[in-house]
Amino acid sequence: MTHIRLPVSLIAEADFLRDGPRSFRLLNRRTGTHFSLEAPERYMVGLLGKYDSPADIAREYEAKFGVPLLEETIWEFVGQLQRLELLNLASIPAVPRTSLTGNPSSTDARNGIESSNKVASLRLPAGTACVESSASPTGECTVPTPIAPLEIDPAETARVNTAFDILVMLFGWILHPIWLVPMVPIVIIAICILVRHWNQLGEESTIFWVRYPFVELFLASYVQTQFLMNLPLAILTGMCCRLNRGRIRTFGISYGKWVLPTASFSIDIGDAFVLMDSRGRRMHIAIRLLTPLILGAIYTIAWKAGSRASHMYLFWMCMVMTSIVFFTYQINPFSPYSSTHAALSWYLDDWKLHERAMDETWAWLCGIRSPEPLGWRERVKLRTYGTIAFLIRFSTDVALSVMAVYYLTRWFGSVGFATFLLLAGWWNREHLRPIWDWSGSSPQELHRQFTSLLHRSSMAIHSNASTSDTPHTHNQSFT
Repeated sequence: MTHIRLPVSLIAEADFLRDGPRSFRLLNRRTGTHFSLEAPERYMVGLLGKYDSPADIAREYEAKFGVPLLEETIWEFVGQLQRLELLNLASIPAVPRTSLTGNPSSTDARNGIESSNKVASLRLPAGTACVESSASPTGECTVPTPIAPLEIDPAETARVNTAFDILVMLFGWILHPIWLVPMVPIVIIAICILVRHWNQLGEESTIFWVRYPFVELFLASYVQTQFLMNLPLAILTGMCCRLNRGRIRTFGISYGKWVLPTASFSIDIGDAFVLMDSRGRRMHIAIRLLTPLILGAIYTIAWKAGSRASHMYLFWMCMVMTSIVFFTYQINPFSPYSSTHAALSWYLDDWKLHERAMDETWAWLCGIRSPEPLGWRERVKLRTYGTIAFLIRFSTDVALSVMAVYYLTRWFGSVGFATFLLLAGWWNREHLRPIWDWSGSSPQELHRQFTSLLHRSSMAIHSNASTSDTPHTHNQSFT
């Protein structure tokens, strides 16, 4: 078998993106395909461009991971890179076809890697050196399929993307930066109104929440927030995603949990933001940040222009407060779904920043081993970020809990307080799991113990009733 010449290099359009401590994405910007890689595969790509001998590559790989590597495995990995159009073929001859590579076209079509709508795993064919086992009586090395699709778009996802393609075709002009020109003076006017009439807004908001029935006002405010803030923000985010050739996973009403159960319009674009180019990322961040700001400016002007005696005055005033909350959320870099957090992750080239920081901070606070090896500087950075994020989340949960308890007990008494405890405990049962693990008793175990206690109590009461009746009956018969 004739081998190709080493070292080899990737095409200029191939970029590596880190999406975890030991996981990467290899993006082919020429075709739009992208592949997931673990740390061994990422290290192997670097070795292929550094050494001109398979023996040197195998030695460096074994020194790094402590696992022997066959020369056959190295060549098959190079074959994958060439079949996926990731190698620079200008100075590289064709990769020799072996029993493991097969027909490139048939293999690619079978595994679905020709579509940019699917994510494939790029793996070393054998991962380690082949070891003879009883499962292979002939002693031959069995190698898994090199490429396997990781995500496949279902039919409903395809329909969602088609619908947003139509929206982009009809209303894509809304996303043009030229619209910032008339919006800037509108935002400035709204800011001036808020600065001048901030005390009036706060006083009237308090009066309205006291004067009107709480339940009706809360439900009306929640519904108008979904249709006048969440829905436009989700639609514009999806249009931006499709305009930059991203894939939308889900769109619709999602049910979440934060202190109490919630339902809202939402959109999930997956890792589309990570795979966008710089222009697409800037557009995504700007839309997520400017949408609540511009809508809030429009609602502020409408509120101030209305009459205090009208219901629309109350309507727009509620939307002003909602817009302030949404914009504050978007400028919070310690929230995993805010636009500023996306910008910070992009700047640091760490797409799992929030997750890594919270895991590292939790391990630090609990006195357990760190989940990943880190340098001193990066460890301090993650712990600082995680501590601030934890304090913000904790203080927000406490504030919302106090408000919920206050209004529920005010309007429903002890029944409202009991309902709050049950709903909060049920919807945050995953957050309470460390308590169950620490105490050694899960909710199922507590339920079993409680049921057993009730059963024993009923049996004891029944036994006591039986023993107390027996002497009484005996005395009557004797008499």
